Amino acid sequence: MGLAYLQANPATGRRRLLLGGAAVAGALVVGIITALSPIVAIALWAGVLLAALAARRLEWAALSLFLIVPLGRLTWLDAGGTLDVAKFFVAALGLGWAARCLITRDRRLLSVWTESPITVLIALFLLANFLSLLNAYDARRSVLSLLRLISLFAMYVLLVAMVRSRRDVKIAVGFLLLTGLAVCLLGVWEATTHQYLWHLLGQDRSLPPGLLGSFGVGAAAGQAPVALRIITVFIDYNFMGGYMAILFGIVGGCLMAARRWYARLALGGLAVLILYNAIHTGSRGGIVGLSLAMLTLLVLSRLRTRWFLLAVVVIIAIAAFPIADQFVPQFRGGISLEDLKRDQRWGYWQMAFHMMQDHPIIGVGTDNFLSLYSWYRVSPALMSRYHCHNIYLQMWAEAGIIGLLALLSLMSAVAVTYVRALREAPDETWRAVVLGLLAAFLGYAVFSGTCNTLHDQPLWLLMALSVVVLRATREEHPRSSPESEDAPASDAVANFHGP
Repeated sequence: MGLAYLQANPATGRRRLLLGGAAVAGALVVGIITALSPIVAIALWAGVLLAALAARRLEWAALSLFLIVPLGRLTWLDAGGTLDVAKFFVAALGLGWAARCLITRDRRLLSVWTESPITVLIALFLLANFLSLLNAYDARRSVLSLLRLISLFAMYVLLVAMVRSRRDVKIAVGFLLLTGLAVCLLGVWEATTHQYLWHLLGQDRSLPPGLLGSFGVGAAAGQAPVALRIITVFIDYNFMGGYMAILFGIVGGCLMAARRWYARLALGGLAVLILYNAIHTGSRGGIVGLSLAMLTLLVLSRLRTRWFLLAVVVIIAIAAFPIADQFVPQFRGGISLEDLKRDQRWGYWQMAFHMMQDHPIIGVGTDNFLSLYSWYRVSPALMSRYHCHNIYLQMWAEAGIIGLLALLSLMSAVAVTYVRALREAPDETWRAVVLGLLAAFLGYAVFSGTCNTLHDQPLWLLMALSVVVLRATREEHPRSSPESEDAPASDAVANFHGP
């Protein structure tokens, strides 16, 4: 709702910051309240839906909920299924808006399909997942997964249709940064108090089975407990690590775009908080994604000292890697070559390869990796049923070669769209913002090779923003055509020769 207000009412930077902060704080409070009772959760989400309908701001209510990532995850803390309630209402807002646009033949919805190939590639990706239903072992699970992907696609269309200008993009980025600040502060609280937010709310069972030993609360007998790995509002520390990679890319771009000293100071402090949280997650994939985001920022920036800074970062990384587990307990027993060989992911990836070999064309059915776990489990040592930890291999296993090609084409198109917006950026400030989003996407794309991010909002948010930033760049600063470039020269010649 705060985003809707800012869209309709131009505000100063200070007032915009206060309104955005109030919206994020309100979302955090509501999330914690809904975590305590499913009934309260249903009532609050229903209230949001009714208020949006009454105010005729269906699209802005849905978009606000979509942008406040990932505070909506707090509603999963209760075992009563409030996460499903939250997702239902968010999806209902987005799909309701899409249905209204179809009935009224809104041009904004139609333009989404024609202005970028990304939308068409997403449709092909969904089609590949739909075809995999023909071979699904658990059709009900596949249908639910497909519905979740469709609801995320509706939110993608909503964001592309509603966020039109550079000002809208900056407001959206501001919401993401404020949400990230709230998550980082929660991470610092967990790291310093050695408590989990979920435990504080009485939701101990929220921890995935098989992961308890790595949280310092259930280490094996005779072994020292591993340091606490922060997860804040997420269900897993790996998702927290991937989210930090996104935040670091966006903050890095905004830091390059900032011109006032206090803005740089605030963004620099947030960057330090992000690094602190990323390290304390103990997520190796998150650190790799964050490192790639940092590398992208340095290589593609126009800083005069970028190569010097890059050399310093590389030297520090090479020097710190062999001794990282001695200074950072969260990585103890997880970054050596022997530890990597014993990692559970190798077993999951082998299972995915076996599924590919048996069903190479349309796969075993979307989200059926867990349903076929008993048949393809390669080692009794693997933890209880879990996803593949790699969206590319899991998509190949579940949707076949068709799904994999659709996903790779989609990710490549998003990266190319960001690069085009970067090249056509008319000024350094806007170029820095686009560079930050590009770095965030590349970091998260690499992180997705170690975690399952396909059903999460951040990936779809970054895909939508790629279309938005390219459109905003071209509409507000259209490229000159050859005819317009020749016109001044011809006018000068005519004036020189006279009438």
